[in-house]
Amino acid sequence: MRGVTAAAPLTIRPLEPADAPRCDAIVASLPYHFGDEQGREMCAAAVREQPGLVAVTDDAPVAFITWRPWYAAAIEITWMAVLADERRNGIGRALVEALMRESQPATRYAVVTTLSQATPEPGVEDGYGGTRAFWQRCGFEPVWEPAGWWNEVNQAVVLIRPLNG
Repeated sequence: MRGVTAAAPLTIRPLEPADAPRCDAIVASLPYHFGDEQGREMCAAAVREQPGLVAVTDDAPVAFITWRPWYAAAIEITWMAVLADERRNGIGRALVEALMRESQPATRYAVVTTLSQATPEPGVEDGYGGTRAFWQRCGFEPVWEPAGWWNEVNQAVVLIRPLNG
């Protein structure tokens, strides 16, 4: 893994309501990964309603992660994005690891869902193969591909990471 190479020092702090417009801009910088209007709306709602963290350089968020609890034993990472120009510098991994450290002691699992390899991405250079590889480098393992969960075209894959033990 490459280290964080942002020009300014990176700070990770809790997501605040005032961060929402900047998070929207981060999403807008990734049109392929956030190409679905309904998904963008759900992400915008999450950064305004769910707990989260932001990675900040030069006093501006360059990445965010949101989550929600599932019972006492698990959290689901609902959304994560790193500004297009800041990707592949370790910022996403820093956010994931900060969330893992801040998880409640009773939390035993973190879960994330992304696009499955069963969904074709012809001609795409920076697609979801890289996203799945990122999650696996962060310790998540694919455990389930729920057929038809999203729609007939886009197949989901659920990945899980054990925590605190």
